[in-house]
Amino acid sequence: MQKSTSIFLVFFTVLVFIGCKKEEDFKPAVEVAMAAFASSLQNDLPTSSTVTERVRVYLDAQPTYFFGSTVTLLDVNGLATTSPYSYRVNGGVLTKELVVPSYNIDTQVWLRKAIDLKKPYWTEPYFDAGGGDIWMQTYSVPIIINNRVVAVATTDLAVNKP
Repeated sequence: MQKSTSIFLVFFTVLVFIGCKKEEDFKPAVEVAMAAFASSLQNDLPTSSTVTERVRVYLDAQPTYFFGSTVTLLDVNGLATTSPYSYRVNGGVLTKELVVPSYNIDTQVWLRKAIDLKKPYWTEPYFDAGGGDIWMQTYSVPIIINNRVVAVATTDLAVNKP
């Protein structure tokens, strides 16, 4: 994405957020930011060696209530091959890989629904044990090329316990 477009998107996103006061108010702004991110991914799909940086750049450009983000790259069978998850902790950003046997990523609702529906999906609020250890809601957007979901991009929002 060109630098002027990136600056515009960050500026636009900040303007959208000015009036946000509660969790539900943030959803339209998240959807706008994710649409721009998904478009950039579709136009220039990252590789396993570049995806972590793309996720971190995206998260760094967002307001702090965007808790975390990942881009899950998929193989031809729709199974995850890599999914670096960047999330905020104590004023910084940490990254960990979600494609590990103990997490069983291919069964996670936030990933499966976006793949199966081939459209964006909001999860219900859930407690992210072992990840952020917070209540969150995930917005997932499938990246579709040639009518095939090749990746799923997400943003997590910290939410109040339901």
